[in-house]
Amino acid sequence: MKRCLVVLAFLGLVFSSGLLTAQSYAASLAGTEWIFIDDELSRERGVPYVIKFANNGVLNVINDRDTTPNNDSWEQYGDTIVFYYNDKYAKHVGTIVNPNFIIGSVTNVKDLSWNFRLVRRNWP
Repeated sequence: MKRCLVVLAFLGLVFSSGLLTAQSYAASLAGTEWIFIDDELSRERGVPYVIKFANNGVLNVINDRDTTPNNDSWEQYGDTIVFYYNDKYAKHVGTIVNPNFIIGSVTNVKDLSWNFRLVRRNWP
């Protein structure tokens, strides 16, 4: 028990000192392009497509099947990215895993959900 308390105290000291912290990839995604792949897309069409996080929260979806190209948006909160298709019909919430990869989940207004992945199109 005493040894456990010593270890916990040491870990608390390490974390509070900043010696061991989680890596953050919170650089803005504005101006970056990503290949979008999701479980639902793979089942239905199997064709990944490109999305671009433009300035001012505008999301450009580069997909021949997008019939409403001017109603998609995005927001970023540190390593969390939130983007919407079709006037918020579908909400995507992802985590930046590293500068070239994002994983997350989608929920739509019908309360259906599935997973997605983004891979940076042009790696820095």
